Amino acid sequence: MLYVDALRIAKYYLDIFHPVCRRIAIKGSVSRMKAEPKDIELLAIPDLTPPSIGRVEFGKPLPKVYKTKLDALVDEMVNADVMRKRSV
Repeated sequence: MLYVDALRIAKYYLDIFHPVCRRIAIKGSVSRMKAEPKDIELLAIPDLTPPSIGRVEFGKPLPKVYKTKLDALVDEMVNADVMRKRSV
């Protein structure tokens, strides 16, 4: 993809993740202004305030518990096919 497209996408996700992070920045080939970056990397320090836990009801499955609000947001976006986790 072209640099201008990658930067636009990176800024879009930066705005989405900013409320659940203490600090977040664009890194990698986009921050180095490569003409055709292959991926978009964001480096985030999450807000460590524990996310709220859903209501527990007798006979219902327990709600998923996340360590941070960023974890919850990323999981929600992956489940909605908005983004995908990189396979290692």
